[in-house]
Amino acid sequence: MSDTWTIHYYHKDGGVLTAATTVKLSDSAAGYGVKLKASPYTEVVADGTAMTNVSTGYYTYTMTFGAATAADTVVYSTEYSVSVEVVYLGRTKYITYDYTTRSDPSADTRGTTAWACDEVEILTGVTTAGNALKHVQAGADRVIAGQHPEDPTAIHTWSWLPQYREITLAASDDDTCVGDFTGTSLALETTAAFFAGTSADVGRYLEIEDIGLYRITAAGSTTTATCTAATGQYATDFSTAVACHFAPVVDLPSDFGGLAGDILHCFSDTYSNYALKNVSADEMMRLWRGDNQADDGVLCFAIVPKLFSQAAAQAYQLLWYPRQSYTRIMRYRCHVEGATLTDSSSVYLPGGARYYDLFLQAGMAHAETYQMRVFGGPHEQLFRTKLAEAIALDMALFQNVEAISMADAPEEISRLG
Repeated sequence: MSDTWTIHYYHKDGGVLTAATTVKLSDSAAGYGVKLKASPYTEVVADGTAMTNVSTGYYTYTMTFGAATAADTVVYSTEYSVSVEVVYLGRTKYITYDYTTRSDPSADTRGTTAWACDEVEILTGVTTAGNALKHVQAGADRVIAGQHPEDPTAIHTWSWLPQYREITLAASDDDTCVGDFTGTSLALETTAAFFAGTSADVGRYLEIEDIGLYRITAAGSTTTATCTAATGQYATDFSTAVACHFAPVVDLPSDFGGLAGDILHCFSDTYSNYALKNVSADEMMRLWRGDNQADDGVLCFAIVPKLFSQAAAQAYQLLWYPRQSYTRIMRYRCHVEGATLTDSSSVYLPGGARYYDLFLQAGMAHAETYQMRVFGGPHEQLFRTKLAEAIALDMALFQNVEAISMADAPEEISRLG
């Protein structure tokens, strides 16, 4: 199949797509419709050539890519001048612009973000850096969200996106420490080797007996670390060693969408697994303060807004009780978020070759709506059709993946959004 380049024109009156009297490729001097911008200014489309009326107010003209510029034939990565003549209500206007055609897809760029951006640029006629990418990004986010076009309450979970991931509940160690405050920064030193001494320490929480809860912000050695005190916390040097341990707190990742049932695993074959019990934040604080409850085989947990910085889109934390003597793994459902794309011939759109055209159409629909201000236009309609077909295909290929209604969504997803 030949590769083609299509010129698009939307004619609107008062923001509404409206049929023009005539739409042609022609300039005001009646010299050309499309031509090579530089010498020898070869004419590609003759002056006065009518554009195809696809639907009300929507006009196109398609050319083929070839080895050399000729009649109805353009060359990759080459700049052309385009002029559109529009006659409407007895008046004539001309829209002229220069456009550089996309690069040769034989370099295996199809399916990349660069390819999608090139296609969006052809639609809009705007080649400003980053302009097409914002439409491709918004379109990708819309596809990944999985909202069914025929039922806004139905959310499809794509089979090619991660369904579950794991959270590690690290074993709780105990030691004694001294601290030196400077402003809100706490330089901490433990009696023995306590920290990893690497970036793995950063973000963990340290509970210092009778003083407070602190977040490690910089790794030091196995006996030192830098912490940050919350506003209003005790912030005085303490030279007498006091007990400390890693707090039973873990920052939940930004894709957290609720725990996956009662799935809990312990690496120790000799240590019994716990049942899970969801408690309120107030109940968790009571358990922490008491810290003398008998081990009855139940691991209590609470999901709360983060106590400290919400950097890296992490807004929630998982708290648990009692503190664990063994590393445990908890499974969670993924609340899928779109990845940040770049305009690159080496970055591919999500979903593989089966879904390239769907992601491209999503970007085209976004550009049509939000840049060209055509609402419910042909690209939007084609996207909705492609999306419904893709969801049906994905569900047929992977019977275990089903659309869920947000009305039936788990409490954790409703709460964390």
